[in-house]
Amino acid sequence: MRITFRLTLTSILLTMLVATVTSIGLVSYLFGRESVESLSHKVTEQTLGRIEQRIDSFLKVAVAISTFGRNLAAAGQVDPRDFPEMQAFFSQAMAVRDELTYLGLGLETGEYCFVERKHNGDLLIRETVRDEQGEWTVRDYTPDGAGRKYLRSREIDDYDLHSRPWYRKGAAAQGPVWTESYTFWSLGDRPWVPGITLATPLRHADGTLLGVMDADFDLLALCRFLQDLQDQLPGYAFVVELRNDGKRFAIAHPDYTKLVQVVAGPRGEKHELVEVAKVGDAHVRAFMERVPASVPRHTGFVPVGFDSGEESWLGGYRMLGTPGAPRWLLGMMLPESAVMADVHRNNRSTLLLGLVGLIGAAYISIVISKRIAGPLKALAADAAAIGRFELDPKPVEHSPILEVDQLLGAVSEMKSGLRSFGKYVPTDLVREVLASGREAELGGERRTLTVFFSDIVGFTSVSERMDPEALVAHVGEYLGAMSAEVLAEDGTLDKYIGDAVMAFWGAPRRDEQHALKACRAALRNQKRLRELRAKWQEEGKPELYCRIGLNTGELIVGNIGSESRLNYTVVGDAANLASRLEGLNSHYGTSIMMSSSTHALVKEAVVARPLDRVAVKGKKRGSLVYELLGLKGETDEEAAAFAQEYEDALACYFVMQWPEAARRFETLLQKRDDTAGRILLERCRIYIESPPPADWTGSFQMTSK
Repeated sequence: MRITFRLTLTSILLTMLVATVTSIGLVSYLFGRESVESLSHKVTEQTLGRIEQRIDSFLKVAVAISTFGRNLAAAGQVDPRDFPEMQAFFSQAMAVRDELTYLGLGLETGEYCFVERKHNGDLLIRETVRDEQGEWTVRDYTPDGAGRKYLRSREIDDYDLHSRPWYRKGAAAQGPVWTESYTFWSLGDRPWVPGITLATPLRHADGTLLGVMDADFDLLALCRFLQDLQDQLPGYAFVVELRNDGKRFAIAHPDYTKLVQVVAGPRGEKHELVEVAKVGDAHVRAFMERVPASVPRHTGFVPVGFDSGEESWLGGYRMLGTPGAPRWLLGMMLPESAVMADVHRNNRSTLLLGLVGLIGAAYISIVISKRIAGPLKALAADAAAIGRFELDPKPVEHSPILEVDQLLGAVSEMKSGLRSFGKYVPTDLVREVLASGREAELGGERRTLTVFFSDIVGFTSVSERMDPEALVAHVGEYLGAMSAEVLAEDGTLDKYIGDAVMAFWGAPRRDEQHALKACRAALRNQKRLRELRAKWQEEGKPELYCRIGLNTGELIVGNIGSESRLNYTVVGDAANLASRLEGLNSHYGTSIMMSSSTHALVKEAVVARPLDRVAVKGKKRGSLVYELLGLKGETDEEAAAFAQEYEDALACYFVMQWPEAARRFETLLQKRDDTAGRILLERCRIYIESPPPADWTGSFQMTSK
């Protein structure tokens, strides 16, 4: 049984496309999901690290202040029983440590003083003492310079400092100890929020207890920090305290109102922390159900995934790792829908593209199956054009004869490959090799050529500010524009060396105007680059500047390399000098520098100024170097006049007329800021004070590239 060519081709194309789209879609989804989950874990872990750093800063401040206060008391520098003195110390400490909410001191006598920070930033000083009648009295003050200012007082009943949990825990300890979290009183504009206390015992020299100092900070600032993180991320984080009795309490959350509940007590309503199992956040409850009952203190990051009933979540937890810190678990969760949004969008795009591809493939297969043989004449014409290295792309002809159709396709592919090959080697060279009918061989010949080197100024700093992909595209646009100007002046592109361009004129095709064309290409490059900088500025991309070096001399040009790999390039000292001149631009503040040998060939056609007589690194003899300013008839008259004045000043310099040369350079610099002029002026001043030897040639030796 035979089937039609149309049905066969259509079936094969559609089957392959369906299989390919399905495979790509499945692999894309699986890898995308894995990558996104890995990224979400990294984001979660990094965010938990930020939270731990924030908590650690709170804890360390409390420990530092408490330890400092205890040391002051032990050294006798402050008297804990002198409440005004202690309150002054507390006020100063809180003025420089805004993390603290509260600093206080309770004595065994039952008296108590503290300094509290309100949420508007003001400090409140309060002390509880017995008055002359033996009644407990509360007095409020505000800081007033180095002292305090009285506000109000009131009597209280049923006051017992020793019943406070923090006092009992501190009195039983030998050093600073953290309490479990509890609900801080709502004073002034402060809401009912969780807080924690560092209790530090103060003892007499005989070891008996003098009192307990408490350093508190409420967790409202931490809750607001978590709220800020929630604004930056699709999910949110929370903190849970794991107590020794196995209970778990949520103590920090972007919505702090979920952390405290109102319960009835023997003296009326009171505010208490909410256990995790009852916290008003179903996601936190579901998350903590995945956390084991016992979590070691030094547990690192553990990923967690769960379903809250409405959607799936990704996240993780870790324990607070600060030595001596409370047993706090830091958790964070991200909705899977937000994390996987890009993956799902990519899947939809893949499906849509697949359907479009199927429709397109069906149409193309029908059209191809209807095509009749392509003319053999077109094949012969293409073969002849290839022999001449004429590779312009043309529509591909087709034939129902398999062998002819394959040959037509092969010819088209060969032309495409040769076009790519032409981007790596000079087109004229390829045509010359093809016309000769000989295989390229190792070897070269001596010719006088003009070599061109250009390099981007400050490329390293530009590359550090851009992503690799954006950098490649940006540099590609630059190299494309610069190369186009070189080719427009019949130059031979030798190679790209990173961001640098090397080209030469005079080979493989001989050209008597090689030096002038190199100069024109350099000027066109700078002009084109100015246009590009205006465009890049509008696009917000880094503006690129380049330096160019030109030199003319005798070089070896030809096939350099090995028998297995050849490169059509130039070799010789003249090429090295062009590279050195490119770098020398940075010393003199110029953009195009050429040697005296190049200048001798183009001086009737260009405007240039002699910069200096320089011996580049690696050379003992110096020669004049020139700055190329433009073509005659196209250069600004003011620039040309400035160049002439500079040349006159340089002439005085070379004949050792230092005062006259210095005067002329000073006059030039008054008209225009010029790096080369400043350099020569400085040398004149040095030589006036300390003349060079009698055999001085005017050559300056460069010690760097």
